[in-house]
Amino acid sequence: MAIKPTRRTRLADAAMGTAPPKEKQALVGADSVWALSNKDPRWLLKLLDDELERGQQLWEKPRRYFRGSGSGEPCSRALTLEAMGHRVPFEARVLRIFRVGNSIEDVIVKNMAGAGVLESTQDEVKFFGDPPLLGHVDCVVKRPGTGERVLGEIKSIKQELFKALPKEHGPVIAGESPLTKGYYLKYLKQWNTYAWSPTIDIEIGFLLFEAKNEHQQKIYWLLRDPDMLESVLEIRRDAAPYVEGDPMRVAPIPAGFDPNDMSRGNACGWCERRYLCKKLPKGGATYDEARAADAKLRG
Repeated sequence: MAIKPTRRTRLADAAMGTAPPKEKQALVGADSVWALSNKDPRWLLKLLDDELERGQQLWEKPRRYFRGSGSGEPCSRALTLEAMGHRVPFEARVLRIFRVGNSIEDVIVKNMAGAGVLESTQDEVKFFGDPPLLGHVDCVVKRPGTGERVLGEIKSIKQELFKALPKEHGPVIAGESPLTKGYYLKYLKQWNTYAWSPTIDIEIGFLLFEAKNEHQQKIYWLLRDPDMLESVLEIRRDAAPYVEGDPMRVAPIPAGFDPNDMSRGNACGWCERRYLCKKLPKGGATYDEARAADAKLRG
């Protein structure tokens, strides 16, 4: 076991990193690691953060469909901007959170495989053609003994959101789950959309939540809800002509939405595309017009 020095000798200071080592060790100088680390102890962390953030694009390649993972998005205008490829980069801290979340989901799926209940994880699958909707399913599980198929979605969330989760429950129609209240509704809509897909077509399933900090888990059993599905598809049918048309267009601001309204409860208030949406014509814009407006705003 190392013994912490009790007297502030030059040797002790060097060992503890509070004074430069002797020059004969060739580590001291204006451009040395010692000097840099003494001036800015976080230089390596900043370098790693820059590398994480650098790979993000402001605009990705446009696509002519909507993502199943975005089933909770209530705005047709935001859906068209997302399909056009508009992106808002995240800071490195958030990207690290995403990385931890992905690791948690991978571990759970691997655990399912080890327990012999995992039937499959899906590559990209087509859910619907009208409107065009694609996505990825986290897992399809088989009940031991009977082989009954169950559709699962896994969500890793921060501790505060986990603590606010309602009591776990057995099978209920998705629209009647207490998860419909607040933040968790988007996860219900995602699971429900996947469950109704002709390529999946599973009546029962679950949402499994794990806390990122303390790793507690909660599970909620669900049954498909046709009304919830229709509400999701209706918005995407409204947006589809703008995504499938040539040229692609940003949809008009839908009734009931106002990107200039920052009042509590307004859906536009938390939208990451609001800064661009409110600068575009209310009646819509072409892909090129949206790109040009965004370039002026973000440089």
